[in-house]
Amino acid sequence: MPFSQLKPFFEQHGFHTNETLRCFRRFHTGSWESVVISATQYPEGILAELHIGIRHNLVEEIVAPFAEGLQSSGADTHTLMVSQGRIEGEVHRREWIRDPADSVVVAYQWQQWMAEKGFAWLEIYRDLDWLEQLLIDDPERAQRWIPNAFNRSLRTLAVAYVRQRPDFEAIRRRCQRELRAAGVASELYLRMEQMVGALP
Repeated sequence: MPFSQLKPFFEQHGFHTNETLRCFRRFHTGSWESVVISATQYPEGILAELHIGIRHNLVEEIVAPFAEGLQSSGADTHTLMVSQGRIEGEVHRREWIRDPADSVVVAYQWQQWMAEKGFAWLEIYRDLDWLEQLLIDDPERAQRWIPNAFNRSLRTLAVAYVRQRPDFEAIRRRCQRELRAAGVASELYLRMEQMVGALP
C-alpha cells in the first residue's frame, strides 16, 4: 500500500495521519479536510482508490442523530467525500498494486493529482458558500458526486438550514421527490422528515 509513502507528503501540507482509518486530515476551526485511501485485497494484488472530502461540524451535528448506523458515526462523518474518479467524471479510478514498485508509482500519481487538483478542490468545498452551491444549486453534479440519495438529502437540507435559505421548503420538496425516485426505504424517508422536524 502507498499509505506509508504518502505520509511525508501530506504531513508537509499540514495533514495529520490516522493509521486506523487509513486517512490524512487537516483541521480548521469548525471543519476538517480529509484524504482517504480505500483498498481491497485480491489474490492478484490490492485494488486501491483515493477519496477526498470535508466535514463541516455545524452540518454534521444536525445530521448525526438521523444518519447513525448508516455510515461511520460521530466525529468521523464527512459532509462531502468524493472519489478521485468521480471528480474526474469517471465512475471509478482504481489502481492495482501488485508489488512495492507499483506502490511507489501510485503514491507519486496521487501526489501529483493532489498538487494539481485535489488541494484546490478541498479549499473550495471547505467554504460553505461553495458547498451550498453544489448541493442546492447544482443538483446534477451533487447526484454524480454523492449517489446515495439519503445521505445527499440529509446534508442538502442541513446546509439549507445552516445557510438560512428562504426557499427551504422548496428544497425539502425536491429532496422528497429524489428519495421517492430513488426508491429508498420508508424508514429512511421518515428519518429525513424527523430531522427536519427536529430543527429549532
